[in-house]
Amino acid sequence: MSKEQLEKIYQKRHAVWTLKNTPSRELRSIVSCEVVNPCRAIDLGCGEGYNSIYLALNGFDVTGVDISENAIAYAKENAGEHGVNIDFRSIDLLDNLDELGKFGFGFEWALLSQIMPEERKRYMKNLAKIIKEDGFYFSYSFNIKSEGFGGSKKGKYRTEGATGLPVYCPPTEETRELIESTDFKIKMVGKDIKFRDNNGVIHNGNYFLSKRTR
Repeated sequence: MSKEQLEKIYQKRHAVWTLKNTPSRELRSIVSCEVVNPCRAIDLGCGEGYNSIYLALNGFDVTGVDISENAIAYAKENAGEHGVNIDFRSIDLLDNLDELGKFGFGFEWALLSQIMPEERKRYMKNLAKIIKEDGFYFSYSFNIKSEGFGGSKKGKYRTEGATGLPVYCPPTEETRELIESTDFKIKMVGKDIKFRDNNGVIHNGNYFLSKRTR
């Protein structure tokens, strides 16, 4: 994943993974069921900001971050249209994140799939530094069975057809081990959750809701 590739994708609104005005159903579920309560939250790889907006409308103090400056510009416009105040920033999540402070909830939708294995532990270590003790981290990422990327026979390394971006789709246990290799304890798992993108392509993925332990 490179900044240049993403800026090109976000030259226009509504990237293939952006579901306008439709926050993740899993996010809606954990918020409506009060699994996670209003707190300071960060939307990791926020794109055009619709999950951030949902959180803000439900009482969260939200920071939305994305490497793409174009995406952040759209996110700010979308937040203005919904009348919510969100701190949107263009940041590379593999860099030092200390300036962001601490959060009670980190949300991430498919971002982990765009981070290759050699950088994943670095990303998780960065994340562990900004999620406070007893805070929650939600991650949805594609798994090796993902139909939209050709199924299990294609292996772990894929290419997203509409954008040309590299995508990493490991088995469920590999992602579980990655998350728990840092200071997170997995509390809830959803396996083979299907997601339909803007081109109608169905993808398979897993979600993990984890708690920062120390």
